Amino acid sequence: MKVLLLNPPSSPPVLRDMSCGETVKASYYWAPIDLLFLSAAIAPEVERAVLDATAERLDPRQALERACAHGPDIVASLVSAVSIESDIAFLTELKRRTGASVAVMGDLPSFSPGTLLKRGIDAEISDFTDERILPYFRGDPDSACGLLTPSGSPVSAERKCRELSCGIPRHELFPMRRYTMPYSLHRPVATMMMSYGCPFKCSFCASGKLGYRPRNLADFLAEYDYVASLGIREFFLRDLTFGVERGRAVDFCTQLAVRRRMVWSCEARLDTVDPMLLHSMKAAGCHLVMLGVETPDSEALKASSKGYGTSDRATEVFSAARKAGLSTLAHFIIGFPGDTEESIRRMIAYASSLECDFASFNLMVPRLGSDLRTGLTRDGVINESDLSNLDCSTGGGGLSARYPLRGLRSSGGVPFGASTESRRASSALPEGP
Repeated sequence: MKVLLLNPPSSPPVLRDMSCGETVKASYYWAPIDLLFLSAAIAPEVERAVLDATAERLDPRQALERACAHGPDIVASLVSAVSIESDIAFLTELKRRTGASVAVMGDLPSFSPGTLLKRGIDAEISDFTDERILPYFRGDPDSACGLLTPSGSPVSAERKCRELSCGIPRHELFPMRRYTMPYSLHRPVATMMMSYGCPFKCSFCASGKLGYRPRNLADFLAEYDYVASLGIREFFLRDLTFGVERGRAVDFCTQLAVRRRMVWSCEARLDTVDPMLLHSMKAAGCHLVMLGVETPDSEALKASSKGYGTSDRATEVFSAARKAGLSTLAHFIIGFPGDTEESIRRMIAYASSLECDFASFNLMVPRLGSDLRTGLTRDGVINESDLSNLDCSTGGGGLSARYPLRGLRSSGGVPFGASTESRRASSALPEGP
């Protein structure tokens, strides 16, 4: 049995990862955690190969040649709503040439199940961490459940345990030199995960619909030691929110502080970190924490179910991070209901006051699976089947066309729909060897 773990080609490059997809806005690209996880979890007797055609900048012809050369029996591919037409075209041709069974993961399988089965896909996987799907990759689909096939709905069954344990992902199969961040200290940057999903329910995000499962620490540490042995000096912790369970976060930092073989960065919320934890993160090798500020408007935060109170919390956390010796990145969203040019200028002034090292500004988009999209569909603002409004990085994306921001006008600089990621950001993927 041969399994090909695939990230299809895309131009402009699309970052498909953790049931999300968006056009790359700057010089960053990380290894997709979905494929990494499966590279470890699939049974060792199954031959597996990896093709990250987007990271390697392959065009469809080149990618097809490479994919067909592996002679796969099963293809486990990422897809994204923002690139779905080219994704389906590529997978259809790959299936025609190889006869392989094609299973897909991404935002559509997770939040609009069944959509792609109508277009020739053999299986949809909504949760790549679900151990019940693994028989599928051994060529035993009748014993698998937790995935959707044309024959019917997934078989309902309880998972054996809450904790994840996958083994050691096969990082060496991925084009590691292609993965980096604008703020990384070393290259390449590995992608690792200590928890899946998110327990929070922000209205503009669908990640809370994925559920939440922590990973066994010993399982993670085995991967940590292996990645370090490959000569890699930095990793991006791909947890959607670091510090959800404080005890686990402290244990994690304690173990990494003993090792100190790699530096790392992570994403967190303003209410999942505090001065003591930030100091522990620094001691464990963390050099940068990315924090979702979103907006200084407390009413907008409350309306979006963000969960923490006022802008004072952000000021306190960013100050504590600086005192701990950590660099910071602040995430902001443009396009909350009621936003005007004046409110956005206040947001920019507030971003400057935080003294963050990096700032990321993004247009609000109606993500698949989000309560925001549900509400806008109910109100007749958008059509649920219209996928053209899902990418804030392209000219037709975001809500700006159909859900205008009051009094907003372009100043002729960076267009709304772009994202300022760092002082060193560019529009290209990282150069490889």
